[in-house]
Amino acid sequence: MKKVAVLSKISFFLGVLSLVYFFFLLSLPGNLSFGVVLTGLLCLAFMLSGFVLYYKKNHASLKGVWKVLEVGMIIFLCWLVSLFFVAFMLMNNAQPTKVDNPEYLMILGASLDGDQPGLTLEKRLLVGLTYLQEHPEIPVIVSGGKGTDETTSEAKAMSIFLKANGISANRIILEENSRSTSENFKYSAEILQQRGEIPPVKILIVTSNFHLFRASMIANRNGFISGNIPAPTPLNVLPANLLREYFALVNSFALDR
Repeated sequence: MKKVAVLSKISFFLGVLSLVYFFFLLSLPGNLSFGVVLTGLLCLAFMLSGFVLYYKKNHASLKGVWKVLEVGMIIFLCWLVSLFFVAFMLMNNAQPTKVDNPEYLMILGASLDGDQPGLTLEKRLLVGLTYLQEHPEIPVIVSGGKGTDETTSEAKAMSIFLKANGISANRIILEENSRSTSENFKYSAEILQQRGEIPPVKILIVTSNFHLFRASMIANRNGFISGNIPAPTPLNVLPANLLREYFALVNSFALDR
């Protein structure tokens, strides 16, 4: 029973931490993102696990009820282990990779704060800007549509940022219709084909470190030969992004063809 009591307290503690983190995320711009919602659900799962353990300790006679709850908690713990495994795999694979003679740089969009790049997108843009300044012969594709809480497309915001930092407008190709990573590459491929490019096109992808694995996978499915340049993710939002990416990766394996 002592072990059960300790596990119950740990679950409650993790639930409280998740709750604090959830409210912190709500205070940031774009506070209704999928990652924030998932963080709130994770908080509820930890709290429920704590209640289940506490319930077992204090109502051991109700074995039937406990068995049902115990199965649910075991499933949750197995999922939690898989989450940590996938998060480790994503970050371990977040390394720059080269492609010989890239034809384009491609910067993937992320949420805006009004019409300005949010912190995650700003990190991507700064990495992309450095590469473009070092390689003035390379054109850039900025890919991202307009979210429901955004006043302009992510691609347009990225274009404005790059032009304000000295990148010529004739080097910038806008893809403004995508609402997902899969659409980033699908619609960008269509634009390049309209410009006379013949697949496979060699690109360097700039996106957040946690996003590189899935972005590379989808790029290859859309006929690109890709290398990667990871952008750092602010540590205060990295857990929520990894949680969201877990489910996005499952979705991409199943549906993004």
